[in-house]
Amino acid sequence: NTPVKWVDTSKRWRYENVQKGRDREFFQTDIDTFGIESVEADAEVIACAATIYRRLNVEDQVEFLINDRNLLESLLEANGIQNTVEVMQVIDDKEKLSTQEFTEALEDRGVSTAAADQVDQLTSIRGPIKDTVSELREEAPDNEETVEAIDRMEDLADALESYGVASMCRLDLSIVRGLAYYTGLVFEAFDKEGELRALFGGGRYDDLVGLFGDRDVSAVGFAFGYSTTRELLKREGK
Repeated sequence: NTPVKWVDTSKRWRYENVQKGRDREFFQTDIDTFGIESVEADAEVIACAATIYRRLNVEDQVEFLINDRNLLESLLEANGIQNTVEVMQVIDDKEKLSTQEFTEALEDRGVSTAAADQVDQLTSIRGPIKDTVSELREEAPDNEETVEAIDRMEDLADALESYGVASMCRLDLSIVRGLAYYTGLVFEAFDKEGELRALFGGGRYDDLVGLFGDRDVSAVGFAFGYSTTRELLKREGK
């Protein structure tokens, strides 16, 4: 029976060089909800994550950057871009690239110079979730897919407001995350100083359960590693 909500904390390992806030062996908590397609589940999961930082007394130092891959994809298509997956792969690397490198990477994938500039402007949209959704609605093309995606983001903003965590949330159209499994909502938490790598990330992965199980089940959740949050707490003297 659904919905199913679970929390799991266990030890994990990754094969790579150790960096600040990123260890080879670490504890991680997974928080997920299965069987609810509505934004209510999205909002509850984000509110749960925000509450962690409230309880740790560092909510003023943390912000959630939120996007919806369906929204981004519909906006790209409205700008005449068909190879959206390839383009989103470039967008995923945007923070590591200069503006010139970013537009050149898009052009290498067959995007015209004018469209590359549009993508750059589009993925620079970032601000408080409620206000930014309103601005986006005024500027976005009036096609069915885009309107539906904006409606969903607006419903999410309202739900986050009802949880009292909207002030910690920003809409950021450059957030993409795991193209292989996330299907809609994606979000990452960062420290506002920008000194640390992402505190954690999550999103909606409605196809993943069906890929490994015997039926499709909608799902949303996040994985919370402790290493970066520990660095944040040390810095704040908590």
